[in-house]
Amino acid sequence: MPQMILSAKTKVFKISYFICILLLIGMFDPIGSWGGEEQGPMETTTRFETGFYYTIQKGDTLWDLSRHFYDSPYVWPDLWEKNEYIRNPHWIYPGGRIKLYNKTDISALPTPAPETPKKQALRKFITYDDIDRAGFIRRKAVRGFGEILSSVKHKNLLSVGDTIYIHSYEGTESKVGDKFTVFRRYKSLKHPLQKKKVGVQHLILGIVVITEVLPDMVIGNIVKSYREIHPGDLLMPYEKQSPKIELVESVSDLEGMIISADEKERESILCEGMAAFIDKGEDDGIKIGQSYDIYVQEEETYYADDDKRHVLPPPLVIGKMLVIRTEKTTATTLITKSNRDIRIGEKVHAGPSSNPTIHPTKKAIK
Repeated sequence: MPQMILSAKTKVFKISYFICILLLIGMFDPIGSWGGEEQGPMETTTRFETGFYYTIQKGDTLWDLSRHFYDSPYVWPDLWEKNEYIRNPHWIYPGGRIKLYNKTDISALPTPAPETPKKQALRKFITYDDIDRAGFIRRKAVRGFGEILSSVKHKNLLSVGDTIYIHSYEGTESKVGDKFTVFRRYKSLKHPLQKKKVGVQHLILGIVVITEVLPDMVIGNIVKSYREIHPGDLLMPYEKQSPKIELVESVSDLEGMIISADEKERESILCEGMAAFIDKGEDDGIKIGQSYDIYVQEEETYYADDDKRHVLPPPLVIGKMLVIRTEKTTATTLITKSNRDIRIGEKVHAGPSSNPTIHPTKKAIK
């Protein structure tokens, strides 16, 4: 009997001793994470000499803690290294505690260098001082503001400095100082190849400034004259166009044709410095500042061993053009280079040399 009592006391003693050991371990293990199991509620932070303990919350990661406490997420490897109990840096558990050292006691990994911004492509410009004289082809003719009746000196050929009398159309208005473009319309233009109507060509002649508005007529003064101006020529409101033209990328697969020239009296042969119209416009992606090659490509026939053969040689570039004005279905271009005479009907496309530079003429472009 005494031995049984002694044995029972011994067992109680051993159990009590084991419990004390567990309690002591808990006191000296501030990390409080055993095998990653969740712990009961505790304080969020506890200060120690070189930092503090932080109680892990749901959703925390070493990356986020590094960014929050050290202003850089790239500190997390050093933070992991100083908390040896964390076996996998991708798995930390709510309720566990992690040592967070003072910023002076932890070395942040160098942050990646910021990405160097890509250099923007160098923008290129040219200046075309005669931009206001560039005509256009439009499907529907411009009605205009009015027409020139005569001049003070009753001249038939008008130029800069002449004072003119203007008949304004019904429903139009003007005031002293208003500027108008003098223009002339031609008959409807047909496509040289397709023979369908392209539109009405408008030839720009000059600029007029209104000096007096009377009940029955308007008086103006010619301030610019690009071509001969005659009584009967028309006026439309002046639209300022910038002479500074930025060179832009051309439409790579565009195939067009020269359909007319801005100089009707010399349209049979075109050359450098002249304006020409093409049968492509805004609807085809044409923009001011694009450059295109003018080329010829004619089928050649030859005989070999009594066999007649037809060969289409590569395109032969005979000139270059720059778009200076656009309409919906047509565009006005300036011929900037010509290797030989250029005629109506010549083809145009964006050849390999069309982007991004051109070869301007000294006469036409400054």
